[in-house]
Amino acid sequence: MNNHLNKPDPQVQGSLGSLKLSTTPDVSAPVSSSLNTSALTSNHVVMVLGLGLGSDHFVKELLASGVSLVALDKAPVISEELLHQGQASGLLTVLPHDFSDLNAVEDAITTYHVTHTLAFPVGRALTFLGQINDRHDFLGPRLQAIDTCTDKVKFHQLLQAHGLTNPRYMVLPPRTELKAGTFGLTADEIKQAVDTLGLPLVIKPSFGSGSMGVWFCTSESDLQQYVVPERFASQPLLVDAAIEGTEYLVNLFIDDHGDIHLIGLYAKEMSPLPYCQEVAYFADDYSDAYAQMYPYLQKLVAALGKGVHNSFFQCDLILAPNGDSYAIDVSPRLTGNAIVLLEQLCGCSPIKTFVSYILKGQALPPTGTFPVPPKAAVLRFFSFAHTGTVTAFKNKLSQDELSHVALVENNISTGDSVGPMTDGQGLARGLILTSAPSLKEANDISLHYLSSFVLKH
Repeated sequence: MNNHLNKPDPQVQGSLGSLKLSTTPDVSAPVSSSLNTSALTSNHVVMVLGLGLGSDHFVKELLASGVSLVALDKAPVISEELLHQGQASGLLTVLPHDFSDLNAVEDAITTYHVTHTLAFPVGRALTFLGQINDRHDFLGPRLQAIDTCTDKVKFHQLLQAHGLTNPRYMVLPPRTELKAGTFGLTADEIKQAVDTLGLPLVIKPSFGSGSMGVWFCTSESDLQQYVVPERFASQPLLVDAAIEGTEYLVNLFIDDHGDIHLIGLYAKEMSPLPYCQEVAYFADDYSDAYAQMYPYLQKLVAALGKGVHNSFFQCDLILAPNGDSYAIDVSPRLTGNAIVLLEQLCGCSPIKTFVSYILKGQALPPTGTFPVPPKAAVLRFFSFAHTGTVTAFKNKLSQDELSHVALVENNISTGDSVGPMTDGQGLARGLILTSAPSLKEANDISLHYLSSFVLKH
C-alpha cells in the first residue's frame, strides 16, 4: 500500500515495454483430499497455515533443509512433483482442512507433535497464526500485534502515540453507511479531503492487501473517479497525504530481544498512476538508505512490543529526501510469494533465517548490518505501458543477456489482453528475474525481455 510520488532511482528508470512467452512447470495443481500422510522424520515439525499459489518456493527451500512440514489449507495448491517428492521423503504432510477450523488445527498439533508454526502469504492465515501462537506459546507473532498491523487506522494511531513520523490522514466511513450501491466518494468527502490534506492524496481500504482499491490521486477528478472494490465497502476508507520519496520493501527478522536483523531491502518501481502496484523490485547496495531508516525501524518494532519478537516482518517504507522514514504498510509475515525468489537469488531468504536461527539456534548477523547482495538483481512483473492484445513474441535478448536471466515464469498466451498492472492480481501474468554486475544492466535486460512481446493496440 503506497503513498509516494513515483520517483524511482534514476539508474533504474526506463519505460515499460511489452513482454514474452515461455513455459514453466505447472505449480497450481490442486492437492487431492485423500492424501496419505507420511511419518515425520525431524525433531522439529513446522505447521504451515496456507498453501496457495506461489507457496512452492517456500516449501522447496524448507524441504531442502530437511524440515518436516504439516500444511493446512482448505484447497491446497502445490505442484504434483513437489508433493510427491515431499511425501516420498517423509517430510511433507498436506491436510486439506481450513486452518480457520481451530479444532482441526489442534488435532494436527497433537497428532504430528508440532513444534513451530509459519504462515505462508495466504491472506487471512496470519490472523489464525496469531491465535495459535498465543494459545500454544509458539515462537512468532501474536494476535494483538497482527491486528495492529492489519488495521491501517490502528497502525496510524500507533505511529502517532509513539512519536513516529506518520502521513497526515483522515478516515472516511464505510460505503455501506451511504446510499446503497455507492462505492465512490461523495462531493462533501472530496472537498473535506482536499481542504484538510491537500493534493496529492492516497486513498485505500483500511484492511486489505495486494494494492486492491489503492489509488494515488493527483486531482479532484481522480477522487471523483475512485471506486472502492465492493468486497471492501463495509470497512472505513483511509485517506493519506502523499509523501515524496523513494519507496522500499524492507524484510526483517526480529529476535527474542526485539532487535531487528535485515534480510533484504529492495527499491521499488510502481505502476502508472493512479494505481499503486509494485511492478519491479531492485536489489543493490542500499546500505546508506538502510542506515537512515534503521533507527526508525527499531523504534517501530519497539512500539509494537513483544508481540512481534521472534517474528519476520515486512514493511513498505518511504524514505523522504530529508531522510525521514514513513512506514506505509507493515505485516509480521515471511515476505511475498514472489519476493522470496529475489531473496533466494541473493542468498538471504527468510526461510534460511528460520532454519538457521529458529530451528538450529545459530547466531544472527549483528543488528544494523546490511547484507549486500553478491550481484545487483531485478524482479520485474509483466506490466505493460499500454493496453493491447499479444499477437506474437519476438525474442530480443542476446545470448549474453540470456545468461543473466535467472528465472522466467510466464502465463501469457497469444491473444491475451494485457496492460498496466492495477493491483496484485496482475502478478499472475508472470515475472522475470535478472542479475548482473550493475543494477542498470540487470534492469535493462528485464525491460529488453518485456519488449519482446508484440502487442496490437
